[in-house]
Amino acid sequence: MVATEKKPFSTDSGIGYRTHESGVLENIAHAPPDDVFELMTPPWRMAQSAQLTITWGGGNPPSVFCPDTGTRELVVYFDKGFPVAVDGCGHDSAFKILTIMDARARSFGIGITDMVEDRFLGMKSHGVYEIPGLTLLYGAYQALQQICLTKEEFYRSLNLSNDYGIHVYEGWWNNLRSKQTERWDEFIKKTREKITGRVSLRLWRGGFLPVSRSSPNSLYDEQRATMEKDDSYDPSNVEKFLRAAWEKRNKKITPH
Repeated sequence: MVATEKKPFSTDSGIGYRTHESGVLENIAHAPPDDVFELMTPPWRMAQSAQLTITWGGGNPPSVFCPDTGTRELVVYFDKGFPVAVDGCGHDSAFKILTIMDARARSFGIGITDMVEDRFLGMKSHGVYEIPGLTLLYGAYQALQQICLTKEEFYRSLNLSNDYGIHVYEGWWNNLRSKQTERWDEFIKKTREKITGRVSLRLWRGGFLPVSRSSPNSLYDEQRATMEKDDSYDPSNVEKFLRAAWEKRNKKITPH
């Protein structure tokens, strides 16, 4: 952690992040100073043409670049839950992939989070986080989860991510091999096996969006999902379903 007179706040760093807290950041009524950021220039301070001079940090040239809008697209590939390639260039090292994703996210000022969180003892604290590459990787991973997992698996994964994070954050290391965490690990491993495929991310200054995705394990069926009227879609079925759901709900809340 480093705090100086010119930068009166503390900074902690790791492989894929920087965290800033304390000092002037404790006053949440004021915006954090722009010089708090170390990994990237915040998007609101980037010149309009900043995307034209991007260092991509390795890998093949980006698949799509649009100078008119200042956007780029990159493709991330996953195999059984692990990122294995970026823009068609495979890497055995997860650290190498993270390095590439970091460079691309930082070029657009992507991955800044300003939040108030709860400490172990219950007090609230304010922090500013820079998490560039991991932000992109998690966004791509979740885009595949949405098509590869069932509704129950997906929402349980979201809840479990929070529960596991709190468990570790609060230092319950002696319970990490408990029956509960063994069940958590088993579920994570089982669902992770399904996350194989590719996701195309569109990046712009300060943001990104998954714009296409595909997987051999996809549960998405375009024919079944269509809202166009054809042989597979009968609007009257929807009306019947909504009526039955409404009657079931009213039956549950009607006092006896």
